[in-house]
Amino acid sequence: MSLAAPAKVPDVLAQGLPWQHFVNSQGEPASLASLRRPLTIYSFTAAWCPPCRALAPHIASVHESHAETDVDIVYVGLEYNRQEHDEKNQLPYFRFAWDNVEVPQGLPADCENPFWLSHWATVKALGKMGIPTTIVVDAATGTIVDRAVDLALAGQPSKADIARAVAQWRAGRSASTFWMRSKYWIITHSFVTFFRVRRFFREWIATPFRRLISGPPKPAPMAEVRDVAEETTVEETAEEVAGEETTPLLAAEAGEASGTFATALEVAAPEAEKAADDQDKKEE
Repeated sequence: MSLAAPAKVPDVLAQGLPWQHFVNSQGEPASLASLRRPLTIYSFTAAWCPPCRALAPHIASVHESHAETDVDIVYVGLEYNRQEHDEKNQLPYFRFAWDNVEVPQGLPADCENPFWLSHWATVKALGKMGIPTTIVVDAATGTIVDRAVDLALAGQPSKADIARAVAQWRAGRSASTFWMRSKYWIITHSFVTFFRVRRFFREWIATPFRRLISGPPKPAPMAEVRDVAEETTVEETAEEVAGEETTPLLAAEAGEASGTFATALEVAAPEAEKAADDQDKKEE
């Protein structure tokens, strides 16, 4: 069965996914008009994720038995590097190609996925906290039919189980039971609550109590300051002065002063000798 009009998508997917890089299983450019089946499964998974690897065979079984009549599958990859991405290109699903896409800033170290940030933001916008996140959308209305495909296909589903799940989706109902969703919600939120309580206890109870017991922090000892003025001796000062080099200007001034002093001695010596002779004559 094929749609008479292009498939519709929920706003969260229309705004969050890079549709300008949407391709089919052969890597050829595609669009929403390429999705012709009544149901579209969007599978947010990655090769490095163990639960995703466990779910992958079940998604493949759905595609194998219902791709011709009921289901189109869009693979939304959160692979970390290009090698993992190229391996997933072998899957017969619609996907988002990395070719000729600039890698944005703010990615984790060594991450080569240009859609890493947008895909994770879409997962969170769907109300999920991690992957695998696999949803079923009614392509005629753009309504999310099932948000817990991983729960509906958990374990070892048989072909009859898969056919029953597809029939539920075609009828607009979730294939996962209330008990499955409740158990998942309890387990997930129990972990989240545990870590939040532990963080609250550590930051608001344990740490303040530890500070109260240990008292205020002791100030760090100040470094000893050496009194240069008191420890510098006269001899050291004299040695420093004697060791300083005389500048050319000072040397010139010293030479000029020596020459002036010598000239003064030459002029004053005869006068002093004459004055001494006159004094001797007076005494006689």
